[in-house]
Amino acid sequence: MYEYPIRQMRGFRFQGHVRSFDNKYYLKAAVVDEVRLDRPYHIEEFDFVRHHAKAEPKLPITGPYTLADWSYNEYYLSRQKGWKGRGARRAAQREFVVDLARRALRPTIQALIDHGCRVVQVDEPAAGTHPDEADLVVEGFNAATEGLDAEFTMHICYSNYRDLLPKLLEAKRCRQWAWEFANRDSDGHDGYEVLKALREYGDTREVGLGVLDVHRDQVESPEVVASRIGRASEYLGDPHRIWVNPDCGLRTRSLAVARAKLESMVKGAAIARSERENPRR
Repeated sequence: MYEYPIRQMRGFRFQGHVRSFDNKYYLKAAVVDEVRLDRPYHIEEFDFVRHHAKAEPKLPITGPYTLADWSYNEYYLSRQKGWKGRGARRAAQREFVVDLARRALRPTIQALIDHGCRVVQVDEPAAGTHPDEADLVVEGFNAATEGLDAEFTMHICYSNYRDLLPKLLEAKRCRQWAWEFANRDSDGHDGYEVLKALREYGDTREVGLGVLDVHRDQVESPEVVASRIGRASEYLGDPHRIWVNPDCGLRTRSLAVARAKLESMVKGAAIARSERENPRR
């Protein structure tokens, strides 16, 4: 989700591998010139998924803030005059994010839309790294989606979402928050209580509800999944706003574990739907 899109752009130079988490590494690049899109990407992946999907596919694309945060910002920082202090670094980061959004993300998304893509998820896993830069996340999202005819969602994981609010709510064309919850849900902590914050701020958008912990092989039972959906329904006050999904991508799990988790998720959603339609008296 990083190296592939960066390779479709000009203005970057790869510097070497850095550790992201556990034993996972990625090849990190420095932006050394103005960002330019070489060619729109994810077209082939979209065609493959659409050919096999039975419903409207949602295409995820790494957002401009995350691409910037996971890169070394050399070019845009060099354009700042004087001492390269906090203010200059923030200004350089903003310019980097907006250029990525307008010069690379937006034309790529437009090409996908022209190709028949109707639902796009902008992935911003780096959003929680610097909560004080939530405004840059929003500005990048708005610049990348401005004027485009599609439905947009935003995925953020492993963050304290309250720290990103209310600034995050200014993402204009975002119809759904696809967030992570199961990872923090345990006997001693309610991972879904943070949804109350959306109600407090009066935000009525849909929620992509993470009900599967993608960092553990343990397969959640359908009953656990249904319980999590039930709690989220109470906190949001409207079960129709919920779309059920894993916390994040399942690429860290084996194919067998990933399949078992997804099957349990489908069964759990069916249980929750049945309980909602046929409440116990």
